[in-house]
Amino acid sequence: MEEQVFPDQWRPSAGMPALRIMARPDVLAEEALGALTMGADALTNGASALTNGATTRLAEEALEALTNGANVFTNGATALTLGATEAVGWLASGLVEGGKIPSDSVSDMSTEDAISSSMSSLHSEEGFEFTPLLQARASEIALLPSGALQLPVLAPEAKVNRDELPDAKFARWMDGGDGITAQLPAQSFFVDYDDTDMSITAFGKTYGPQRKPGDPYTMRPYLCVFERKVGTWDREDFLANFEVRSWDFELAYVTSERLDVRVGLGTKFLGQGGEGELRYELTWMQTLSFEVVVPSSGGTLLVSNFSGHKLERPVPLFRLRSGWDFMRSQWYLAPLCPSGYDNPEPAFYRVGVWNSARMIGAYLQR
Repeated sequence: MEEQVFPDQWRPSAGMPALRIMARPDVLAEEALGALTMGADALTNGASALTNGATTRLAEEALEALTNGANVFTNGATALTLGATEAVGWLASGLVEGGKIPSDSVSDMSTEDAISSSMSSLHSEEGFEFTPLLQARASEIALLPSGALQLPVLAPEAKVNRDELPDAKFARWMDGGDGITAQLPAQSFFVDYDDTDMSITAFGKTYGPQRKPGDPYTMRPYLCVFERKVGTWDREDFLANFEVRSWDFELAYVTSERLDVRVGLGTKFLGQGGEGELRYELTWMQTLSFEVVVPSSGGTLLVSNFSGHKLERPVPLFRLRSGWDFMRSQWYLAPLCPSGYDNPEPAFYRVGVWNSARMIGAYLQR
């Protein structure tokens, strides 16, 4: 389907990764009706929560949900009335605070989600550098023969003021230095990011990842580390098997557990294979899906299908690189493998209005 031509005043500023919607008017009208319904539900839930709020804080949060629900309801009605021939969505990011998406909630791919996987590389592998302090020790990042994930551990530099907590989610300073690494249990993996401004404005507020208010809206300093928990694998809930924290490789600290990971990463148990392996569908930003296999032996997690392309040779789930490609004006997700494996082609995607609504719905339900 051809991309619609938008008037200049509808286009985002240069370098801003808008969640832009491209679809036929009838498709947008149908989705506007969905937004209208969601707004009505959010309005009802907000009113109920406000009535039953047991504390001042709960009452305040319920009032906010009530207001947001009213706005969603109004916006959905307006879009439905106008026929919604075009729209620019700044609804939510997968990194807003809180929220939980049900384990059976997976993305339905519609025309406006515009997922692609190009045979031409997004960048050379050298284009996926880490933030400088981590890049200097990139050779220490490894998937060990035991299946353990090895990551370098920094020491805070002298200029870092340890008396002032750098992050609203701060948990502890790293206690490392040259040559010091951490080994996380087998089946652990991580996500790293480019330096894209990931802020999203919705309902008069700006959401996005920040260390603390006033800081840039970027995940660049972090690795989002999925550390495998000790114990028997929970087959029904993929994310229940991991402790997810952000490791900051600029100031050298670790955050508290990121329970909001479920807002931007949906999971679904697909079943058990003929050899006893467990299969899951993971959906990044509620838009881009890939399949992960847990071998019956309990070994390294494997990516078997990425963005609708079955891999001839499954690759370890080791490192995922997420960011924004300015040349294509699309988000991308790139699986990067340890030595000895070929990297699957990066996938490019746009987040459509319905999947954005799912993420903001998860936020309102936090």
